Amino acid sequence: MVAQAGPALPARAVASMVAGMESVIFGAQGQLGHALAGKLPGARRVVRGACDVTVRAEIDAALPSDGARLVFNATAYNQVDAAEREPDLAFAVNAFAAGQLAAAARRIGAKLVHYSTDYVFGNGHTTPIDETIPPDPLSVYGRSKAHGERLALQNNVETLVVRTTGLYSHRRSNFVKTMIKLGASGRRLTVVSDQFVSPTWVDSVAATSIELAGSDVFGVYHVTAQGGCSWYEFAARIFEILKIRADLHAVDHESWGAAARRPGYSVLDDAMLRASGVARVGRWDDELERFLAAHGQTLIDEATAL
Repeated sequence: MVAQAGPALPARAVASMVAGMESVIFGAQGQLGHALAGKLPGARRVVRGACDVTVRAEIDAALPSDGARLVFNATAYNQVDAAEREPDLAFAVNAFAAGQLAAAARRIGAKLVHYSTDYVFGNGHTTPIDETIPPDPLSVYGRSKAHGERLALQNNVETLVVRTTGLYSHRRSNFVKTMIKLGASGRRLTVVSDQFVSPTWVDSVAATSIELAGSDVFGVYHVTAQGGCSWYEFAARIFEILKIRADLHAVDHESWGAAARRPGYSVLDDAMLRASGVARVGRWDDELERFLAAHGQTLIDEATAL
């Protein structure tokens, strides 16, 4: 699952080395892609509309003619419930495009960094899930992402699959922004209390995966904040930190009635990351405090201005 040669370089040296490499970021408009681009200012940014990643010719045209060392695939169809109605689209973007990007990276001699999700796992887990556990997805979205992992790894031996979970940032649509908007509105708010994840700030995923990309490692790695919580606990902690008096109530997943099935427990264990020597992401609640210290008031102002 992992290949490593020689002693590990210091994190700062690895980050500097990656920053100096020719890199391409597909999906640079998304929250993860934007975070990657911020840490790799010299990278070529490929955004939605400029390239259809389901078309091989468009992928090839988006890559530099003189090659690249690293290709980051931050594209995704991540509408979990909508995927149940649009399986063909979910598989086209999450699975087949991943395979094509891996093959394209191989043709120019580049390493692929492909992002995946905790939703490749199913039910039956009660302790953090490490990289040796085989996927067993419950939903179309989960199946499409699991298939994308396989195709990426099969089409380029120099592929790094980074699984993460519960991503949030100050951009785009995500759980933290939604909770702040709804909590500040004063409306009754119900959040699922029997599904557990590891909420993770995209900046930490970007920084850690860039450092991994600069190391001589391949295969599947979990990059998430340490520890876990229910979505309800996540929401409650957001409101506690920001001192928002939200009308928050817990609900079980069956009462919530989402179209797609989700794992009851998908907290990820970063065993491979620990073995690599690359610094781990901090605890989920500490990461959330750092994020809200930097962006919380701006998000409140945005929510209340609407």
